[in-house]
Amino acid sequence: MAAIYRLDCQAQKGGLVMSADRPDSGRPGAMVLAGAGLELGMATVALMLGGWWLDQKLATDPWLMLTGLAIGMIGGTYNVYRLSKKYFD
Repeated sequence: MAAIYRLDCQAQKGGLVMSADRPDSGRPGAMVLAGAGLELGMATVALMLGGWWLDQKLATDPWLMLTGLAIGMIGGTYNVYRLSKKYFD
């Protein structure tokens, strides 16, 4: 079997299911890891921008943006940690 990550498509109950895991090693595939990185980035950016918007409305520069940034980083990091526990525990 090739040493590259690949997506296996399999028909299941009339639909097409894409599996991003590598069944031969028990480790996550590239798509799972990319998704975890996107979750971290998107959570951070979304909450930071929400805080910035609230700062503009409430004239509290830069405190709500920094709070959103911190909460986004903590939440995104927790999601990555939770995913890593699932595969590497």
